[in-house]
Amino acid sequence: MTALPRITTFAWVPEFARGFVRDLRPRWAFEEVGQPYEVDLIGNAKTAEHRRFQPFGQVPSYRDDEVEIFESGAIVLRIAERAGRLIPDGPHDRMKAIQWVMAALNTVEPVVMGFAINELFEADRSWSAARRPVVSRCSIS
Repeated sequence: MTALPRITTFAWVPEFARGFVRDLRPRWAFEEVGQPYEVDLIGNAKTAEHRRFQPFGQVPSYRDDEVEIFESGAIVLRIAERAGRLIPDGPHDRMKAIQWVMAALNTVEPVVMGFAINELFEADRSWSAARRPVVSRCSIS
């Protein structure tokens, strides 16, 4: 019997971060394709054992019977590939979908996170109000 794919993530995160850590992406992809999976919960991502799979000491990481990978975008692409869903087959449409995965992670998310950090996590800081016009007008255009 083939083992279920497995992701590794934190056993605990602060309340404000629950539902927003990077393992949300592969969990969502698993749900979308209807793929059961297992979760390894860890307390410390900086251990030598975890760094064998994730050299930067972060979460999530992913393992199945063929690969061990990290980076949530790569994990989502692997889940889609194995399921034969979420990403089209033809080269044009497939690359367009992959292009948008990369754009979401590298172009859109940094702008959104800059705004969220300022407005949600650091709104009470003395410099947050002065920074607000900068992060509010950041654009990806």
